[in-house]
Amino acid sequence: MGGLTEAHPLPRSEWMALVDEDLFMPERRVKKESVRTQALVIVVWYLVAGAGWILFSDMLLGDMVHDNALLTRLQIVKGWLFLAVTGTLLFLLIRRGFAMIASKNELLAQSEAHYRMLFEKMQNGFALYEAIYDDAGNPVDYRFAQFNPGYEEITGLKSCQVVGRTVREVLPEIESAWLEMYADVVRTGRPAHFGGYSRDLGRHYEVHAYCTGPGTFAVVCIDVTEKRLAEEEVARLTKDLENRVEERTAQYVQANEEISWLNADLLRQKTELEAANAELEAFSFSVSHDLRAPVRNVCSFAQLLQEDYGDRLDRAGQDYLERINTSCRRAEALIDELLQLARISRSSINVKRLDLSAMGEEIAAELLTIDPERQVNFTIPPGIEAQGDETLMRTVLTNLLGNAYKYSGKRVVAAIELGVEEQEFGPVYYVRDNGAGFDMEKAAQLFAPFHRLHRSSEFEGNGVGLAIVQRVIRRHGGDVWARAEVAKGATFYFTLGALPKTPYQQHLAAM
Repeated sequence: MGGLTEAHPLPRSEWMALVDEDLFMPERRVKKESVRTQALVIVVWYLVAGAGWILFSDMLLGDMVHDNALLTRLQIVKGWLFLAVTGTLLFLLIRRGFAMIASKNELLAQSEAHYRMLFEKMQNGFALYEAIYDDAGNPVDYRFAQFNPGYEEITGLKSCQVVGRTVREVLPEIESAWLEMYADVVRTGRPAHFGGYSRDLGRHYEVHAYCTGPGTFAVVCIDVTEKRLAEEEVARLTKDLENRVEERTAQYVQANEEISWLNADLLRQKTELEAANAELEAFSFSVSHDLRAPVRNVCSFAQLLQEDYGDRLDRAGQDYLERINTSCRRAEALIDELLQLARISRSSINVKRLDLSAMGEEIAAELLTIDPERQVNFTIPPGIEAQGDETLMRTVLTNLLGNAYKYSGKRVVAAIELGVEEQEFGPVYYVRDNGAGFDMEKAAQLFAPFHRLHRSSEFEGNGVGLAIVQRVIRRHGGDVWARAEVAKGATFYFTLGALPKTPYQQHLAAM
């Protein structure tokens, strides 16, 4: 400690007296000085009044009394009277002085107790220091004078072990910045507010230091380690969040670029698909028209051959001719269905309220005339209504009811039902039969044109009817699907309008 003024630690009692008298309660010193000043003022006034009374009374008696013996007796009386009056006044003044002193001491004791309670109970650390100077008069170290339990708690230092010792003795590795800040407070008398990390104590502190007198200063310190750690954690999380935001932003930009590219590619594919569909529809329409004339000519010449030369043909020739006629009729039916499929894609939709019950009754009546000897029970409740194009929806019911009639042909008593079920996503219409049914594993091929689930030898048809049904339903913004079991019948469901994913779509997605 070379260069420092000699410093000897004082006993704790003397340090406590020093703190209590001069540092911790500076107002006590002020009140003592005030009492001494008042006493001095009273004495001065008493001397002035006494001197004035003596001079004035001697002059007055000298003018009024010329007998020396009488004058002497009067002066003696005057003296005793002066002593009595001044004694009484001094008694009153002294009593009042003692009463004032007692009152001020009581107030001082209350104030001291109040300050002491604050000092002992405050949670922040409070410490008093005395500066130690070198030969040049610069503060270079500081002695612990007193600190409260809050200071002990946040620093871990014990008052009984530290008070009276210097800071460098207690904290040998203390950073010079702390000592420099304290030195500035002692030299200038200006309070300081700063914070920092103490390696000795391993904590972060926020410090308020202010001068309490020549060579002394007080420190109020707050342990902000948890706050600093929380701030560092918040800063780390904020930085991490910023990095994530930047990363997500980059991913978002990249995703937007990919979406833009996909949208452009999708638009290109949509345009190409629309062009291909238009070309396909035009091709189908053209082929259907172009095929109709040759097929009609074949049918006509076969008919003429049958009429004019049929009796000249043997059994095999007549069989060949019949096969030609049958194929011509099938070709004409297929051409008609192709034309119908093309017209459905190109025709406009006139939506209005439809009575599907009445429409179904008309179609059922027409089907019953095909084979009057068949036993077919149609169940069509009244009041089944929908919004759609009348012509197109008649095509849907004609195909569905016709298929039900056809595939239930091997039943002794066929049962066909047209109905509607109310689901949470809207009405679902259905056509149910007890016919041949089909394998649900082949359900995905149901609505593909020219795909059949049964052999032509079992049930006639070209495999276009359900494709027409699907196209009509989708043009109405709905969907169509089926449930079936082999030899136990089938049920075809359809919806109209934009609805959530249907059970058929869910079934296909699960396959």
